[in-house]
Amino acid sequence: MKFITIIFTLLFSFSAMAHDDHYLGDGMLHNIVHACLFCLAAIACYKAGQYICQKFFNKAR
Repeated sequence: MKFITIIFTLLFSFSAMAHDDHYLGDGMLHNIVHACLFCLAAIACYKAGQYICQKFFNKAR
């Protein structure tokens, strides 16, 4: 588990440092892409929370 955490940390930290928006510019398209990515991340967190809650509630019964 520790190894997987380190891999994900390195993966996301490198992608954040390598954030290159030369193709999108700094206009409205850039903001739309960031909003879409934020929404996808929020949905993934919500679904993961639902999965974990259902798993623990079904285990308790």
